Amino acid sequence: MKSLCSGNADINDPEQKYALRTLPGTYSGLHLLALMYTAFKQIDPTMNSGADFDAEYKMAVGARDKKDLSNK
Repeated sequence: MKSLCSGNADINDPEQKYALRTLPGTYSGLHLLALMYTAFKQIDPTMNSGADFDAEYKMAVGARDKKDLSNK
């Protein structure tokens, strides 16, 4: 995440070359940016993270909520 926050992560390169200490595997810069966006939205939904994944976020939340309702 340090590379992403400092602007050193290439979000246009699909290569999975970044690792996190807290999660297994490797990630692309775009994947890390999406993870950060999601985390910021959960902490403060009004926060402007500088990335516009709003439509994708709403779609994912809607799919999760629909799945939760079908499991009840």
